[in-house]
Amino acid sequence: MEKSLRVKFLLCALLCAAVLLNVSCGGGVSKKAGGVQGHAEGFTLTEEGLRVVDPRAGGAGVVYRFGDSKMLSDTLVTFVAAPRRVVCLSTTYVAFMSALGLEERIVGVSSGGYVMNPVVEERLARGLVKEVGSDMSIDYEAVVSLHPDVVLAYATSGPEPEFYGRLTSLGIPVVMVGDYMERTPLAREEWVRAIGWLMGAGAKADSVHSAVAERYEDARRIAERAQGRPKVLLNLPWQETWYVPGGKTFVAEAFRDAGAEVLTAGHDDSPSSTPMGMEDVLGLALQADFWFHPGMATTLREVVEQNELFSSFPAVKRGQVWNNNLRQNAHGGNDYYESGVMAPDVILRDLLAIFHPELMPNHTFTYYRQLR
Repeated sequence: MEKSLRVKFLLCALLCAAVLLNVSCGGGVSKKAGGVQGHAEGFTLTEEGLRVVDPRAGGAGVVYRFGDSKMLSDTLVTFVAAPRRVVCLSTTYVAFMSALGLEERIVGVSSGGYVMNPVVEERLARGLVKEVGSDMSIDYEAVVSLHPDVVLAYATSGPEPEFYGRLTSLGIPVVMVGDYMERTPLAREEWVRAIGWLMGAGAKADSVHSAVAERYEDARRIAERAQGRPKVLLNLPWQETWYVPGGKTFVAEAFRDAGAEVLTAGHDDSPSSTPMGMEDVLGLALQADFWFHPGMATTLREVVEQNELFSSFPAVKRGQVWNNNLRQNAHGGNDYYESGVMAPDVILRDLLAIFHPELMPNHTFTYYRQLR
């Protein structure tokens, strides 16, 4: 279970490039105020509909429309307006649906043990939501038995995932969601507008996004008063390889907005993570004032036990090692990767309280814990 979870989280670091999937439709569309696209680069909302582009198709992509026929051609897929039966192949999409108050439309999830949302957890326990395998091994019979109107799946820049072809060949519409390929926290969160449009809840999604964006900007303005920018080392090596986030990733952006500097090993303009050897990262570790996201560890001892060299890191010696797993369940589910996508403002305030506590007195942490 732990290995599967680590693989799942690492997919987000390993898969790069922007999502490109052309989704358009002929129905009414909720537009952002002034009709201007906000933060996200992976989709746009226009009078014509929702447009998302797929990197696998070299910018061509798949067009989705509302309609009666499930499959019109290899490049044109239709699905019912305001789908009532939705399968989510990532807990992130559960968070999008929850933000719109649409949890009861979810009939299937992958890796159900990781789900933190209490409504969906309860519906899983009652059999109203079914487990459909994991993202590494989809149970196609289970998906088909649910008669879904649409499956929300993760987009990749690599080869087409096997499940995409299998599900579409069965006449099940699949919408590829590329929130994790965005470059800023608000761009990721803005995908709630894409999901809202798909679900016929565009106005609600616009309202939710606007409120989150306003709270995020309020927190960012507080951060502008910070004195100094501490340096941060991110992640933990996996199979002897350390994936260092580039400077153009949403993770690096969040830390910048919180008044800190992520050590990128010179990859300041990279939108993805760079694989590096342990020896190369040691130099970064010696510069770091803080160390964040050391795998699934909940104590300093767990971190140091993985490699005795870690005990020599300045951040470890000072006790400035933090992880984003304050809210997790017994199965390894981590709410940072679920509800966190819809709470970039809350995450930002957590980070502010860590780096610049004088700006956030009496702060109660939501996602982060200090390892001791």
